[in-house]
Amino acid sequence: RQHKRQEGVEQQQHHERAMPSLGRSVLALAAAIAAASAIPADPYNYTQLIDHFGTSTATYEQRYYQNVTWFGGPGSPILCIMGGEGAIEPSTGIFYPFVTDVLAKRFGAAVIEPEHRY
Repeated sequence: RQHKRQEGVEQQQHHERAMPSLGRSVLALAAAIAAASAIPADPYNYTQLIDHFGTSTATYEQRYYQNVTWFGGPGSPILCIMGGEGAIEPSTGIFYPFVTDVLAKRFGAAVIEPEHRY
């Protein structure tokens, strides 16, 4: 019985010593994820109607980003990431690298991300 208690104490001490290292690892991982939370990209523009339902022909330049690295061509899917509620700077580019790096690759898809404009 005494041996098992000693073993438990030693395991607890080992875990306590490992925690600071684990904490640093978790923080480093979180920092890496934050740094990789977007993919800088060149912006594209599309001449967009301001009002799709009225008679006005007024337009503006709709900015969007695209990544066609894995696109398989006609018949392949297009994944659309809806941007936030405002401008997306080229230094930010495409949000959610998982979509571009994993899903698009798996499905042979293009990825587009229009800025949210109303």
